[in-house]
Amino acid sequence: MRNAYLLPLLFSSFLLLPAIGLSQNPFPDGVYFSFHQLVKAKPGLYPEQLRNKVQKQVAPKAWFRSDSLFCMIKGATIHIPADSLFAFVDDGQLYIQRKYYAHKASVTGSLTYFTESYPVHSTPAPVSIDLAKDITPRILDFTTGKILEYSTVVLEEILKERDELLYKEFTELASQKLKRQLLLRYIEKYNERHPLLIKEEL
Repeated sequence: MRNAYLLPLLFSSFLLLPAIGLSQNPFPDGVYFSFHQLVKAKPGLYPEQLRNKVQKQVAPKAWFRSDSLFCMIKGATIHIPADSLFAFVDDGQLYIQRKYYAHKASVTGSLTYFTESYPVHSTPAPVSIDLAKDITPRILDFTTGKILEYSTVVLEEILKERDELLYKEFTELASQKLKRQLLLRYIEKYNERHPLLIKEEL
């Protein structure tokens, strides 16, 4: 009799599991060399292939931070140039590579929000000191594969083309200031209405 109560509970729990298109981080851990690999959720390198300069296996984030990037392919050790990466995923978290730096995606979806962040060095100092960070917010558009400026103008263009209802709602906001304040929220609203659908290749 107890099983009769447990089975519906297990089935309902299964239904609550997120589909890959609705998941916050639908990408398998690994290294992606192109947007095509990322959108297909097919890493070019998997974590177990990654090695540091002393040939120790490391996770993608630690690997990217190391002095030299190596991998194992069919028993051979191969050096990987840092700028050949498009992105990597570590423990479910997406990072976009630009200018040899890894930039963390804060919102993952059809419109993925991330900030390009670079250290600003003090020139007069005998030793380089990170005084601040040069930060530029960006949007990775999974419909086109383009990295776009994070601005109200860009979002308006996307909404005008793809979502008439959200476009009307966004353009009717009282002021440009309010649009800027709610920009990230409208990216999230767009993602809710247009889930990122990942086609995993076997």
